[in-house]
Amino acid sequence: AAVGHSGGAVLLGGRSGSGKSSTALHCLAAGLDYISDDLCAVSVEGGQPHVHSLYATGKCMNKDIDYFPELQTTVLVGSIGEEQKRVFQFSKHFPNQLPSTLPIRAVVLPFRHGGFFGLEKGSVAMAFHGLASEARPRNAKDRLLVHSVLKQILRVVPVWNFYLGSERELLPAVIQAILEGNADQFLINQSTGKTARF
Repeated sequence: AAVGHSGGAVLLGGRSGSGKSSTALHCLAAGLDYISDDLCAVSVEGGQPHVHSLYATGKCMNKDIDYFPELQTTVLVGSIGEEQKRVFQFSKHFPNQLPSTLPIRAVVLPFRHGGFFGLEKGSVAMAFHGLASEARPRNAKDRLLVHSVLKQILRVVPVWNFYLGSERELLPAVIQAILEGNADQFLINQSTGKTARF
């Protein structure tokens, strides 16, 4: 997934269920730009990584639909897949929040872990593994290309672990702080488990 504003985007990586989609949807509902959920393209031409939109859609589990009242008018009819997910179509209702491309400013790895809320500096190796495992290359040649692109991205942007906690309304503020270089206000104090903000 990827969300941001005119200054750039964060690439949200991790396995299914980690919180990528819900973070992206909360960011859109709060007014941030939305590039993608589930599938996007990335490029590294000129040394500056960019993320590119492929579809103006998003998904969430049926049981989570009530967390997104601002998006209710965008829900397509019915559910898809065994997990019974709802699909949102944003192009009609959020045309000004759907840029086609933005520079990548950070990689963010969401986690639902122990009720903690806040950020910590992330591991490049963990980010590489999380992003590569979701890339689904078709063959060995594509796998090498994916690995090369991810290595180039992770050489030039910071990685953050984002513990989502239970205060969903704060998720966009954390993403905005990362984009604006103010992430320190949301750092977790490892000895207390509290964020600096509190």
